[in-house]
Amino acid sequence: MKVDSFQVTGTVSAMDDSSITVMKGKERFQIAKDAATKVTGEVKVGSKVTVHYKMYAVDVEGRPKPSPPRRSRPAFQAFASSAFSFSAR
Repeated sequence: MKVDSFQVTGTVSAMDDSSITVMKGKERFQIAKDAATKVTGEVKVGSKVTVHYKMYAVDVEGRPKPSPPRRSRPAFQAFASSAFSFSAR
């Protein structure tokens, strides 16, 4: 399966066995990692790094299609559809 790859370059602000947090300007990226994650060079809090990552869905929940809003008929249409008869005198 082909999944798009992404990358972020910034400064490591936190790191543990299960994740690495990278700050890119004011944006914070917390990315999960495990024992199979390849790490090269010295990586610690304060290091400048580039993290390559992919996104995977964990859960997908379907929602019912919303029904279209009911439109009421304007008053003039209700009047025009009423049965009236006029006779000339």
